[in-house]
Amino acid sequence: MTVNPEPLRRLRELVDSLPQRVAEAAAQARELPERTVTGTAGQGAVTVSATGTGSVTEVRIAGRILDSHTLGEYVTEATNAALDAADALRPRPADGDAGAADEAQQAFERRMDTVLADLDRLSGELDGILGRAAGAGAEAGGRGAAAGPAARDSAPRGRHARDD
Repeated sequence: MTVNPEPLRRLRELVDSLPQRVAEAAAQARELPERTVTGTAGQGAVTVSATGTGSVTEVRIAGRILDSHTLGEYVTEATNAALDAADALRPRPADGDAGAADEAQQAFERRMDTVLADLDRLSGELDGILGRAAGAGAEAGGRGAAAGPAARDSAPRGRHARDD
């Protein structure tokens, strides 16, 4: 099976650029409290200002709004617009970064599936070889079935066997 090296290459690039990207995100995060964003509603009748971290700093009402229900709607709408603007300032992983990581993970999983299948095949072949070797040893020693796996498992082995 041939493995596509492209997702792994892209993942390596992501990993290599991580320190720089973390430093940039940290710098942006430090700036957020000083950044100001605004949201408006009611064609400018209500303006809400907030910091980049989402703390509302000011609510301005221009003119006279006829009822408290409309005022509440405008304040809510302007506040949500300001908070959405603050949220947009926060750093996010690029879409391509997540895609490269997903591709690399899928390629890794496919490769591991292949490795596990190969190990299963080799384990089966090894069991067959050991079975044939045990059968050949039993025939040569004249012990018949007594030299099968049970007899092999109970025999002392190497330096871990107890000397009684």
